Amino acid sequence: DNLLLGLSAISDSCNTEAFVRRDWEAVATNVGAKFVNIEIVCTDPKEHELRAIKRKSTVANLKPPSWDKIKNRVYEPWDSEVITIDTAGSSVDDSLKTLLVKLGV
Repeated sequence: DNLLLGLSAISDSCNTEAFVRRDWEAVATNVGAKFVNIEIVCTDPKEHELRAIKRKSTVANLKPPSWDKIKNRVYEPWDSEVITIDTAGSSVDDSLKTLLVKLGV
């Protein structure tokens, strides 16, 4: 609905399977909206594990996945253009600056 109104929308989710990524892209392209894939990764396994263990949910009754579940999830390679931001050793501000540069904003 927001895209139909010409507003921006962000889907913040872990889309590890190609069919889910294609579905999100179809939502945007079907209404003529610009679509950009952005993948946030942490290539340092120890840092990633620590973040997963410390993660707290802000949504009632939503439990974040365990580190084992994260490590063992299905992950399909991207078959479309994607902007990848590696947050290992980076602050939120630095990661955002990197993203904005890659977006050309």
